[in-house]
Amino acid sequence: MRRVMKFWCAALALAFAMPAQAQWSSDPKENTQLLDKNYWNVETRATSDGNFYMLTVSPDGDINHVTPVLHYFGKDGVELWDSPIKCKIDSTMSWTKVMTHLYVDKDDNAIVIGQSLCATGRENYTIWKIDGTGKQLWGEDGVDPHDGQCPTDQFCAAIRVTQMEAGNYIFVWMGNQTVLQNISADGKLQWGEGKRIDAGTYPHVVDAGDGDIMLVYESSGLNVRRMDFEGNTIWDVKAFSGQLNPQIPSWTYVYVYPVEDPQGRGVLIGYYGFIGDEFYPYVSYVKADGTHAFPDADAGLRICYSENWGMSPALAYDEANSVIYAIFQERAAGTQFTQRFVVQKISEDGELLWGNEGKELIPLKERTTGYGAVAMGANGNELFGFMENVGQGIAANDPIHIKTAYMNAAGDFLWQDKTKTVCSVNSTKYNLEILPYLNEQWILVWEDARSTGSMDGVMFGQNLYRDGSMGADKPDIDDPEPTAMEDLKAAAAALHITPNPVREETRIGYTALQDENVRIDLLAQNGMKICNVYEGRVQAGDNAIMWRRPALLTPGMYLLQLTAGDQMTVAKILLQ
Repeated sequence: MRRVMKFWCAALALAFAMPAQAQWSSDPKENTQLLDKNYWNVETRATSDGNFYMLTVSPDGDINHVTPVLHYFGKDGVELWDSPIKCKIDSTMSWTKVMTHLYVDKDDNAIVIGQSLCATGRENYTIWKIDGTGKQLWGEDGVDPHDGQCPTDQFCAAIRVTQMEAGNYIFVWMGNQTVLQNISADGKLQWGEGKRIDAGTYPHVVDAGDGDIMLVYESSGLNVRRMDFEGNTIWDVKAFSGQLNPQIPSWTYVYVYPVEDPQGRGVLIGYYGFIGDEFYPYVSYVKADGTHAFPDADAGLRICYSENWGMSPALAYDEANSVIYAIFQERAAGTQFTQRFVVQKISEDGELLWGNEGKELIPLKERTTGYGAVAMGANGNELFGFMENVGQGIAANDPIHIKTAYMNAAGDFLWQDKTKTVCSVNSTKYNLEILPYLNEQWILVWEDARSTGSMDGVMFGQNLYRDGSMGADKPDIDDPEPTAMEDLKAAAAALHITPNPVREETRIGYTALQDENVRIDLLAQNGMKICNVYEGRVQAGDNAIMWRRPALLTPGMYLLQLTAGDQMTVAKILLQ
């Protein structure tokens, strides 16, 4: 549902007056208008103190002069600079999101990347480093990562950046080959015109520690490559060997997150893959040593086994508890507009902790949904956000509301009404983002057409406290710590299979909260029942069931599904 490009005629929206020193509204019918005009593209990144930068791109005077402009807002929604920073750049012929980028470094400086045309008419990049006072630390002209040379590539696109532990920055982008550039903290080029490697398309880059980097890129699926400080390849592994969407650039639906693991820094990837004409949400996790954390390895971890098709999982990693949360949109198989949102919790080794179908946020019905987002909150709880069409039709300009759900680690809704409506204005909306939980609040930002009279909107924002309230007045919130019963629930939610993989026999362990009847079935990965493993009554406490695999059962990955009352638990089991 993300728009890749906006045509110039739609960008000439009227400007609307904003109230001076606007602060967060407490009314979902109002919210806070952050910008006063429409922009072609907007990116938002938070700083460590809860403030946030907003990079906008739009024509400056004429259609051929597209200018990046940087805004800086406080945690109360007030713009902190007297006027935004307009980057000094020559004309450009392109305005898609792959051509510009915003990054916030470890010192809360904004790294702004814009694209222009050099003397030969080829595309090239310029990079600025701007601090919270508005000072341009690399000068008004910025830094040229091409070392003053016009690129000979047919295009430059999809640039990404990471800051290394030493303070320098590694930039990567698509040209005729993948191009890497190393820039010091003070803006000096370290690799001349850059290093060129064969590494597929749409690259992402993360700091891997020890001076190394990891690239994630599309190449007949997805690959992860670890490289040393000199740009030499240490290893290159297939993260997903399946089929991605061949009709949509992967930067629109592949999300990459660095993850700390015992070996160092790994990388977590959310995306959706195809099985024939059907598509499902997947996650891959490649560790620092190039091994796969999930048992399916380069087949990817499918995170939902409902009868529906699923798309584009957004992820959040709970480092304290080593678990992953995902939100994704599902569509009824074979339809386009019968949709719902589902969330899932995943262990570090690939177990689907909320069952093989996850937990439903909003039910399946005929209307559009989109822009799922997730962010961690207090005490290991998590906030999910999404947009829902509340009209009767399915047109793109139907009224859209923004809703959120706050859940705990056990998957329980923490608000009485389950979901909280953050914006109830009937208008076209796009590009929902949730900034990290800081100062006891989240900040949500989105594009909203309520005041433009067209499908194109301006940027609005809203803060949200963990009790579901909004506004400038911070409430007193006393979150209870997880109770012993909640801890017991979490322990009981897991099936323990030893050994796994299974050659002949295995022990299936399960902790019951009470005496109860349970049923354990063996399922294929598509959810089809293969056989019954156990059915009977167990006692409260730890239980163990010995199971011998059928001799004629084909080796491979299967699912064990335990049903106890209205609770369902699923674990993966590998038969050798």
